[in-house]
Amino acid sequence: MTQLDEAIARYHRLLDSENYRDLQWADWLHEELRARDLLYSAQPISPVLRPHFLTQRQYANLTKAAESLHSAIDRVESLALSTPGLMSRMAMLPAEKMLASVDPGYPYFAVTSLLDASIHNGSMHVVDYAADTPAGVAYSEALTSLYYDLPPVKEFRKKFQLTKIGGIKPLLQGLLRAYKEFGGKSHPNIASSRS
Repeated sequence: MTQLDEAIARYHRLLDSENYRDLQWADWLHEELRARDLLYSAQPISPVLRPHFLTQRQYANLTKAAESLHSAIDRVESLALSTPGLMSRMAMLPAEKMLASVDPGYPYFAVTSLLDASIHNGSMHVVDYAADTPAGVAYSEALTSLYYDLPPVKEFRKKFQLTKIGGIKPLLQGLLRAYKEFGGKSHPNIASSRS
């Protein structure tokens, strides 16, 4: 049994223990998801009672794979934009083609993007790519904080070291870098809104 398998088994034993069978903690989690507007189509964005556990090595491998995929996407976009024959084969309206050809002022095509992926046994399966959805970063960081403070996770952390992975700070750094490369001189106001 690997250390990761042992950790998952330990967490499941905690959930089956007398301390957590009453599920008050799970009710609190769902209430917090709703209170913090962590919903998709009026449903909590996380329907599970266990966060994903990854080893540091798995996380590094997943990060490298995601970076490689993003790099490939950038190359395909660059090739498509520089090849009129490819552009003509895309089902884009003329206005969309015109907007696609505008130089954004920074060297990459997407400042924020999201690989919609699922992780199973440390393997990542990408199901979608969206170039304009930074909300996933904020959702992920909010979920990380919620799960980290759940009673069974707190007890789990007594035996296993967990690291919270944040994303908002790198997202803001990326936005500021793109703004400066675009030619921005002052410090912009960056805010979020709820819809």
